[in-house]
Amino acid sequence: MRITVSGKEVKRVFDIIEAERCDVVYLPGYLLRDVCSRPDLSDKFRYVKNIVLSGERISRSAVTELHKIAPTASLHCYYGTTETGGTASYTMTDPSQWEDGIIGSPFRGVEMKLVDDNGCVVPKGESGELLIRCAWRFKGYKTKGLVVDDLNWFHTGDAAFLRGDDQLVINGRKQELISIGTSKFLPWPIEEVLRKCPGVENAFAVGVPDPRLKQVVCACVVSKSGVQPLLASGKIDRQEISRTAIGKLGL
Repeated sequence: MRITVSGKEVKRVFDIIEAERCDVVYLPGYLLRDVCSRPDLSDKFRYVKNIVLSGERISRSAVTELHKIAPTASLHCYYGTTETGGTASYTMTDPSQWEDGIIGSPFRGVEMKLVDDNGCVVPKGESGELLIRCAWRFKGYKTKGLVVDDLNWFHTGDAAFLRGDDQLVINGRKQELISIGTSKFLPWPIEEVLRKCPGVENAFAVGVPDPRLKQVVCACVVSKSGVQPLLASGKIDRQEISRTAIGKLGL
């Protein structure tokens, strides 16, 4: 997959998928973006029946574009961590069923719960930290910090909520919470609104220091001709965005 990191070899990847008659394709985040940028090559996906997505939060807009390229393929989103391996999945054929960050239901043998800062399970529809317990997870880190608690729950650091149809949806990271006075906000709902603005390719919300409220929201918008700050994995480098915003604002 290294040939696609620069985004200049997209057609070659499409050609390989067609030549090998691939019926199952795995698209990490960066390759998903590459594929969605070339709808003109959709005929090369005609043998594809299943598309696997994992590694980061997948947006509905990306899934909608992917569905245009492979309209008959089933989409399978998998959720997991390095410490636990794969633990949940969601499958669909209709993009309207998709929700940004959806991970579906836990695998057999996997327990999941969502808790607040006091460790209490949150009601359905409310956001809480996702905890996982399964027989095959790692034992724990030697460094300090609560990662696996006394009841063997692994604390993922992901914020999630349980949808009305009992599907889990990741809506942020605990460390991404922006504290404004006594209120806390996750950046993704803010970014979703910003991305709907004309001329916006992408948008990111980060917290920057404020002497009165502790933090305020800084919106960083990427125009359609701009360059996005990404890690080598294709994930968003929020720390770099925050540092750049603080520097630009002179904070």
